[in-house]
Amino acid sequence: MASHTGPGTAPLFLLTLASFWHKIRVPMLIRLLMLAIFTRPLLCSPAFPDINELYSALLLLLLTSWMVLKGLALQDHRKTTIPLLFFIGALFFSLIFAENKLLATQALTYYISGILLFLICRTLPAGDKRKIIITLIASGIFVSLLAAYQYFFGFQNLTDYITENRLSDPYVVNYIDQKRVYYPFITPNALGGYLIMIIPLALAMNKKLWTASILFLALLSTKSIGALFSLLPAMAVYFHLKDKCTKKALFILSGGLVALAVVFFVRMQTAHHIFEPSFSSQMKLNYWRDTLSVLLTHFWTGIGLGNFDSPFSRYSHNAFLQIWAETGIIGALSFIILIATIIRSGLKEIAHSQDKAMTIGLLAAACAFLIHNFVDFTFFLPEISLIWWAILGLLSNRSSRCP
Repeated sequence: MASHTGPGTAPLFLLTLASFWHKIRVPMLIRLLMLAIFTRPLLCSPAFPDINELYSALLLLLLTSWMVLKGLALQDHRKTTIPLLFFIGALFFSLIFAENKLLATQALTYYISGILLFLICRTLPAGDKRKIIITLIASGIFVSLLAAYQYFFGFQNLTDYITENRLSDPYVVNYIDQKRVYYPFITPNALGGYLIMIIPLALAMNKKLWTASILFLALLSTKSIGALFSLLPAMAVYFHLKDKCTKKALFILSGGLVALAVVFFVRMQTAHHIFEPSFSSQMKLNYWRDTLSVLLTHFWTGIGLGNFDSPFSRYSHNAFLQIWAETGIIGALSFIILIATIIRSGLKEIAHSQDKAMTIGLLAAACAFLIHNFVDFTFFLPEISLIWWAILGLLSNRSSRCP
């Protein structure tokens, strides 16, 4: 497991945020929500479990307080209410079959926080909706700057640390050899999975591309084939819905294909066969095979939230299969129906939205995350999945609808 660099980052971030915080004139609840969304990607749950648990408890308190004080208008979103209720029911029902109740309860907390954030974001007024989107992009830029710091300075610090402590983690060594950036997350693929959600939002908000360029450079520094591959179809959908086949769209998509090819070639040059893309693909097939064996014995009920654990990994590397393995067929089907309903509604909403570009950006961001989770596990990292739940809620938000 990778060691983190840049221990002075958190105090610097807090000082920077504090210097501008007094200028933001918004109600206290939305201000706290913006702070929670901004800081979530900076708190890596595997690296800082105690801080993560404290954050999770405070976030749940904030979201619950919001629900009590402002309420949630479920009647305005009837098409998603039924699958959502079935999914929540499957989550609680799976606790009965969980062998490790502590892991199951922790996973349930993450799910409930994500669902509450989803419900809150889809009922925000237009002004607050825009503030949350700007917060998501600002946090992404900050994360990209941290990634740039690691790329230029952090690897030498990491090398010195490994040498001094006589460590020999092959994954850390590989990250250093190929300069694969991962900070502030635990792996380069996790950082890539986060950035592919923010890039479409930045494109939708900034027509000059400089914000998206910073994010894309950070994505390239991860050398994550899965993240780059997942971003391309999402961006193809983005440009098809927004610009059709303009020269700008073709240039960006062509650049993405070239970047993917270059990263694939660079990754193939590794001296360790276990880090080659072909080996990674074979391991994913093994993970899926193990997951299918779990489904054969726990098809209806699942094995319980947070209790999936194959001989090679605690993640299936396919979020849909793992949700099925943990919550049973009802949980999997209701989750898929919920997503399909929201995406279909988002496509219909484009024609009625006052901010067509942002609706398309949210749609592309949500889809990029889902595509990536066919081959990865960022859905089960709360520092990333919570951002997706927020984006899904904003996509369901109808406050920007034309009168």
